[in-house]
Amino acid sequence: MSTIRWGIFSTGKIARAFAAALRDTPDAVLAGVASRSADKAAAFCDEFGGQPYGSYEALAAATDIDVIYIGTPHPQHAANALLAARPCCARSRSR
Repeated sequence: MSTIRWGIFSTGKIARAFAAALRDTPDAVLAGVASRSADKAAAFCDEFGGQPYGSYEALAAATDIDVIYIGTPHPQHAANALLAARPCCARSRSR
């Protein structure tokens, strides 16, 4: 099995728990973290690894991310799921 490259939308409490769990997950790596604040994304990546992104759109467009965990507040889940799915679906159709 190949390594799954994870991205995370958000740097909050649940995102931190998810990133910590990835450390113990075989065949998984934290590849990127997005926040509305580039500084918060960078601080998160200093602790957990990965590439920081200063917007959710930038992480969604990254071609080196296989799947995105959405750790934003519940009211934002639907919009963020659509944002994360569009580039992924476009890449899948082009294969």
